[in-house]
Amino acid sequence: MKTKVKSHLRKTKKGKRRVRQHYRKIKGGLIPKDKRKIFEFFAKQDIEYGGDMDFGEKKNKRFNKLQRFNTHIGSPGFVDLPDDYEVAWHVHPCYGYKTPSQEDMADFIHDLGNQAHIIFSGNTAISVVKTKKSNQLKKLSKKNLEKRYDSLYNNLENKKFNTKTIENIFINQLKKDGFKVLIHKKDAPIRLPIKVVE
Repeated sequence: MKTKVKSHLRKTKKGKRRVRQHYRKIKGGLIPKDKRKIFEFFAKQDIEYGGDMDFGEKKNKRFNKLQRFNTHIGSPGFVDLPDDYEVAWHVHPCYGYKTPSQEDMADFIHDLGNQAHIIFSGNTAISVVKTKKSNQLKKLSKKNLEKRYDSLYNNLENKKFNTKTIENIFINQLKKDGFKVLIHKKDAPIRLPIKVVE
């Protein structure tokens, strides 16, 4: 999507002014700080919540703001999410890893409508965004993808790494697989490099 911006005025050698119009691309979706607190509230509960997000037409610089989201109530370790939307989100309650699980990644890779997935855990938010390179993983079955990421987690846990180290190694593996992984600082808006579908 492109939006029209102010025209540039340029002087020619003859002193006349010529108007040149240009366009700039909308860079993606924006979750403002005040809306982020809603998701952080869900992350502090004992069960998983999740859902999808839609970004509207109101533009903040070059990002479309969060317009609406829906919520699905899960259980302590699971939430079932619907298919086919721009951004999926879910929470990991304050225990366990802040990174996506094996099942999260397998579902995300095979959900054709998803461009990004955000995981909220406490005050931390991690976004995983698909790219052309990461889309090659769709060739693998969900079962094989789960095994791939499960073996990585198990291997790291068997080496007795601490939780933070395991999360960092897992994030680096996602980057090697072609995903953009963004760690959003506490009390800051979340900017997602996605194509907003209106």
